[in-house]
Amino acid sequence: MTGSRSHIAAVLALIGAGAGAAADELACGDLGVTVAAETEALGVQICDHVEAAFAILGACDLPRPDPGLRIETVSELRADCVGLFHCGEALIEVLTPEQLAEKRSKTNLFAEIPLAEYFRSVVLHEVVHAAYDGTDCPYDDCPATAEYLAYALQIGALSPEHRAPFEAGGGAEAQVPRDAINAMVLFMAPDRFAMRAWQHYSQREDPCGYLQGIFSGVTVFDHAGP
Repeated sequence: MTGSRSHIAAVLALIGAGAGAAADELACGDLGVTVAAETEALGVQICDHVEAAFAILGACDLPRPDPGLRIETVSELRADCVGLFHCGEALIEVLTPEQLAEKRSKTNLFAEIPLAEYFRSVVLHEVVHAAYDGTDCPYDDCPATAEYLAYALQIGALSPEHRAPFEAGGGAEAQVPRDAINAMVLFMAPDRFAMRAWQHYSQREDPCGYLQGIFSGVTVFDHAGP
């Protein structure tokens, strides 16, 4: 990631010098992503996180988001959201690290993860949503499938030290059945959903192949009806 930092800095020098105090806007090198952040340093940091997210997707030959994706830092989001991808709009909103630190609950699954690593994982989570946005869903919406992907890759990208609680929670030795991943659990108990998603994913014999099946639309966790 450090190889592109000098290029990003050069872009900042050209377009960031005259930016207003509210947000500095920059292009993330040749990634096809634009960032609007409250400081230049935060913008560069997000570009680095996007590059890392693309590398994670590429490691399994998964698609990137279409060029034109925009990421904006905001001071507040609805309900318990810390990041939000706007489907069909190529737009991601993420809380600033400062707001993220204030909002995350002490009981949240990610509460004990260092803030910098958590922020990086939030950016990854939303980039995965943007990448999945082009996949056909056989129903009106596929929230459980989209969140399975995002949580599996988000937790999988944590350092081994901070991923350990997810692996131990709920009994990692117990096989998680596919029907345990569903929209009802997602909406009623999102932390439990995240835990189940990671454990189910980590139990796949061919993790990359499984993700490819989801991105191709073959594998879904949602179903028709209420």
